[in-house]
Amino acid sequence: MSRIRSLRQDDLSQVVPLYRSYLAVPNVAAVDELRMAFEQVFLGQPLSDPSIPSLVFEGSDGEILGFIGSLVHRMRFEQRSVRLACSSSLVVSPKARQFGAGGLLLRKYLAGPQDLTMTDTAGSATEQMWKRLGGSMYHLGSVTWLHLLHPVRAAVGLKLWHLGRQQRLPLARPLCRPLDAVYSRFDKTDGTSDLEKHTEEQLSPQLLIDNLRLGPQQFDLWPDYDAESLGWLFDQIGRSRSNGQLVKSFVRDARGQPLGWYIASLLPSDIYRVLGLAATPGNEELLFRHVLRRAKDVNAAAVVGRLEPWLFEVLPRRAMMFSRVRFLVHSRNEALCDAVRSSKALLTGLESDVWLPR
Repeated sequence: MSRIRSLRQDDLSQVVPLYRSYLAVPNVAAVDELRMAFEQVFLGQPLSDPSIPSLVFEGSDGEILGFIGSLVHRMRFEQRSVRLACSSSLVVSPKARQFGAGGLLLRKYLAGPQDLTMTDTAGSATEQMWKRLGGSMYHLGSVTWLHLLHPVRAAVGLKLWHLGRQQRLPLARPLCRPLDAVYSRFDKTDGTSDLEKHTEEQLSPQLLIDNLRLGPQQFDLWPDYDAESLGWLFDQIGRSRSNGQLVKSFVRDARGQPLGWYIASLLPSDIYRVLGLAATPGNEELLFRHVLRRAKDVNAAAVVGRLEPWLFEVLPRRAMMFSRVRFLVHSRNEALCDAVRSSKALLTGLESDVWLPR
């Protein structure tokens, strides 16, 4: 008889191939890397919580036919402590889908003791399951912005990435250069010399904690980081080959005054993915242009991130917006969902699972 139960360490020999077969496109991470990451993330500290465990769907013969990962974060909501559970890597073997294994796993997970559950990497099928179980979509958070620096190379890099052929990108870069050079002559988004006077320092865990909420926006819900756990998370993200080169920076102007901070990674596809950023009041455009300039410095083909309300004022006119994945929330406390849907929650890519190895 099939059953749903908590993930155990000896399940990873079956869970990792299941994940790699159906979710981990384009399989940049090797099996051993994935197994180590899953053990550390889903079974170790600081992101696992025994009361909100990752779950498996086990068939009658003991075969693991489904999995849902659990990442648990401490948050503050109106000065009290709450737990945010990120639903990660929901995957089901084709032979278990007829039993509704995905919906059963999700229902079990949403019924846990967490105060709020979210995912921001869901597809349309997962969205329907969430809504049937009382979840809702955060529409603004489901929008991705994209700013092209070298559009031909960006298109080639993304195509090779999805085909699992990203190792061929160095051979393709010279072929893209002539057409991209034409585009770059008209791209003036970082054109002022004041950007050259900015200085950067490494964004340490404590520096991020001290400067987490820089802007004028008032948040009702925000991460309750501690330096040790945040340092572990930085190391975990930076270790994965599929995340590429991790950049964590605190930016100051020519007078040494803070402009803000940002966290990004240069992916193997040459896409510069912004995981989070915050600017001091009045410096939003300067910080954003600095991020674009930094992306050019590391030879990125494009810059991409999740849309935030204040970005409407600073995004370049050529930036594109699209909805590729769904940001979904669920809670028995409607005020928590309202905080997310009204953009009064400070949630970065660190609270997501977008950084998991692929």
